[in-house]
Amino acid sequence: MFRFNPEKELKKIQHGGRNRFIFFSFLLLVIAVVGTSYAFYQVRYSRRIIYTRVKINRKDIELAVKVDGVSQTNFPKQTDGVVYDGLECTTEGITTATWNYGTWSLDLNSTGPNKCTILFKKGTLSSLSEVCTDNMPLNECIAQHGLEVANIAEDTSSDRNLRYIGATPNNYIWYNCKSYDSLTEANAQDSTHDCERWRIIGLMNDVVEVTNYRAIDRVKIIKADSIGKRAWHSSAVNNWAKASLNTSFLNSTSYYLKNGYTFTDTDSNTHKGITTASKAMIEKVVWDLGGPANSTNVTTSQFYEAERSTTVNGSNANHYDNLIGLMYPSDYGYATSGGETYNRQKCLDTILYNWSSDQDVTAYTDCAEKDWLLDTSAIQWTLTPNSSSSSHYVFSVSASGLVYDYSATSAIGVRPTLYLTSSVKIKSGEGNGSSETPYILVP
Repeated sequence: MFRFNPEKELKKIQHGGRNRFIFFSFLLLVIAVVGTSYAFYQVRYSRRIIYTRVKINRKDIELAVKVDGVSQTNFPKQTDGVVYDGLECTTEGITTATWNYGTWSLDLNSTGPNKCTILFKKGTLSSLSEVCTDNMPLNECIAQHGLEVANIAEDTSSDRNLRYIGATPNNYIWYNCKSYDSLTEANAQDSTHDCERWRIIGLMNDVVEVTNYRAIDRVKIIKADSIGKRAWHSSAVNNWAKASLNTSFLNSTSYYLKNGYTFTDTDSNTHKGITTASKAMIEKVVWDLGGPANSTNVTTSQFYEAERSTTVNGSNANHYDNLIGLMYPSDYGYATSGGETYNRQKCLDTILYNWSSDQDVTAYTDCAEKDWLLDTSAIQWTLTPNSSSSSHYVFSVSASGLVYDYSATSAIGVRPTLYLTSSVKIKSGEGNGSSETPYILVP
């Protein structure tokens, strides 16, 4: 093990009885410090600075790194697909260590001279709450650490959005609560908080906010279940700017955006509108309203491009500024993890119309059934109209897995979708994103 020579390499800084802070760049973290001190280490990779803090009480300590038992000459980066797996030390000095994924750092306390190995293993973390610190906005946390977490993957679009994929990812959050004060897993559904389960679609990197009309990244979420069956529009017109579902319900302050509003769907399930505390967490954005002219030969990436185009039916609006929308067909397509015969890329290359057992049994089992946005009990509306001339059709995700267009007047499932503001965080170490223990939001 290489031993760091403090006489040659470190510039000693002394301030009486105060702690000494020493900064240096070094690939293999090895130090020797006499007396009570704190040392900080900087390692630069791809313009990212990684800080590791080591607290030493007596004499010297040597540090090495292993990944899956193999010694390393470089300290692992956050993007290397590894997770912290503990610290192995000799018995010369009692050492305790705490790894912080949020800062990619190690807090080390040793009572004497020691030789330690920082252990990593290849793999991913199970939840965002392991890497998101309490003071880190959720969008920044996913941007920095999303690829370290299980079932988060980059899509194939030019925007390189980070999305939850697979049949059952841990992407649940408590949202639409009456209050977020003192919110915990234990009280999330009591009368004071009355939270709902929503799910994180992912971090979208080319969202346009409506204040300065600039591109931003924001976390996109969707209600975990439908709020019932409703027509996209009360008349045979597929223009979202005029759609009754938009103007007379989802974005109406007399209905879904009214604090305290409750309603019952056709199956006698009771739902509520967006609470005041939750409305303050929504980013008002530009919703793109372009779409393809057919549904039978469009892949996920082709839907993504068409959604963001200006190709619309006649004089329909090609965008609309507001708080609440619906998922896009591409949100559904990109949420698959793929399976054994059709891997994820094969699924993304397969026409979404063919993701049905009636069209392609393998595409259904490997693509649709491995997609958490599929609801096998209901057809779901999307935001995207069919752009063919004189069309009054809007694309939907069927219960059988395919994407097809329905008449705007049809009553099918509605799952409200929105973007969270950049101030929203999740509580570190609380909730694992599962349906049983969703992440806890902090406004």
